[in-house]
Amino acid sequence: MIWTGYCPKCGIGFRQKAPFRMRGEPKWGKHHVLMLNWVFDEYFVHQEVWERVFRKYDVECMPVLQHKTGQPLETVVQLKINTCATAPLKMEGAVYETCPICHRTKFLPHRRGYFPLFTAMQKADIFKTREHFGSGASAHHAVIVSSRVFREITSYKLKGVQFAPLGEREDLHIF
Repeated sequence: MIWTGYCPKCGIGFRQKAPFRMRGEPKWGKHHVLMLNWVFDEYFVHQEVWERVFRKYDVECMPVLQHKTGQPLETVVQLKINTCATAPLKMEGAVYETCPICHRTKFLPHRRGYFPLFTAMQKADIFKTREHFGSGASAHHAVIVSSRVFREITSYKLKGVQFAPLGEREDLHIF
């Protein structure tokens, strides 16, 4: 991660500058998708899952390196979700914080009910929101997938991820 534009008070501005490093190959168990406890908008998948599901939606992947050797791990890649929403979310009434240091806004994590809708239709199949979510010094973007991606992930019975619908629409889901 890189600190350019990063605010240590609210956590907004963290940017990835190099591949993630892990101690060793993940213990996948029955899972096919994983997320780190401290990075809520980056996903890691089996190489085959990326090739079978995400590659066709123009989602690139990055290697994940073994921490001590710097060599790529064999069973895991990071999904590189570079696309951002073309419109903001309808966040009227949502609880938010404005950072006293950088003056940027962050919404508290969405926990119940439908996730807010966008102010305009989105065309991408997998993308991140413009808005930041989190609390304290943690900030992340929500990752959204189209119903096509959702159906494909569920048809392959991929485990390790949960979805929530956006509003009452069935064409977008939070990943």
